[in-house]
Amino acid sequence: MQTQSCSSTTATSNSSPEQTLRAGGKWFKKFWRSPIIRPNNGSSITNGHQSPTEEEQPVVNPTFEECLEGQYLFEAAQLLIDREKHLFGELTEADALKAHEEAVKKLAADYEALEMHIKQTVQQSLSLGREEEVSALISAVKAINLEEEQDQLWRQRCRTPRAWRPKKWKEHHDKVLHELVYSRLENPSSPTGDQENQSSIQADIQSMGRQLKEDMEWVVEVVKNCYPPEMDICNFYARQYHQTFSARLRKIADFVLDDKDCSFLLRWVKEFYPGILEKPELASNINTKALGNLLPDKLLKALEEQYLSKQQSDLMIYTDRVLDEAKKEWDQGKEPTRDVGCYVSPVAYGVIQFINGIVTSAHITVRDPHKAQKITSNLTDFMQR
Repeated sequence: MQTQSCSSTTATSNSSPEQTLRAGGKWFKKFWRSPIIRPNNGSSITNGHQSPTEEEQPVVNPTFEECLEGQYLFEAAQLLIDREKHLFGELTEADALKAHEEAVKKLAADYEALEMHIKQTVQQSLSLGREEEVSALISAVKAINLEEEQDQLWRQRCRTPRAWRPKKWKEHHDKVLHELVYSRLENPSSPTGDQENQSSIQADIQSMGRQLKEDMEWVVEVVKNCYPPEMDICNFYARQYHQTFSARLRKIADFVLDDKDCSFLLRWVKEFYPGILEKPELASNINTKALGNLLPDKLLKALEEQYLSKQQSDLMIYTDRVLDEAKKEWDQGKEPTRDVGCYVSPVAYGVIQFINGIVTSAHITVRDPHKAQKITSNLTDFMQR
């Protein structure tokens, strides 16, 4: 994607290095000095009077190395593009390679240095701690898009590709972010909570989920402002996290999970993860429908069946235990309590409350009321006892 129109690119390509660098920011004010107007006799003019003691301030052009040091990566890219045009704009390819061999080598080396700085800057996108780092990322993104435009111009002019053309820096940018997201979920820094009460699988899922949540909040709050809208960076990050998280959960789901791990995984897939995406600050920046499900239907169905079977088993165990305790009290001659002269039993009330709670919980987890209701399919025998 591009942040600048073709017209702006043309203007940049026709301007001098001094003109293009003036837009680089306040940092360049310490380098650029407007020359003082001097009359023919060599003395300067101040308020209409000659001031022979005032010396002319020289114009200092920031070098490529100074741009790199100041993290002005966009301006550094402009300098290299100007040099590239000078080397290959007028001469034939053979003449250029022969007459400017050393200059070409230096240009290629500088491009390599710039690319390294841009890569390092992009790699820090999720850990920007200072204003200078935010500014550096903004500059890096501008440089990437500027080089994308140059790639297109070279293709349109049918030039013989150089060793560094096309650069495909946008493609490299996307690869760097993909690797960054993978490393964040592979080694999450978020606390995992009370690990003593969690299995290793539960702790792994929870730490990844928390890292995902924190990083996506950072993207919409900070990183988003470093990119032009047309790059749609929030949805790009969302897709990377979704795909990486999904791949990790698939590997976990392929194992034979015990009931607790199965329930925990299913709740993250159907309840916790959708809840993260539904937060207003994320929902307003991400197309959640386009992400799809975290797990394929086949794996999801197997997890749901195991979970619902366990819930149904828990329900039957509870109801049987309640009836057994009530029967034991009756056999011991203990009469039920009376209310307005009638015998009453808390059994029905307790069972109804338990059934309602377990069905409601299942509904939230599987997000399907019909599947949740199947838990009660074996209660016929209980009602007849």
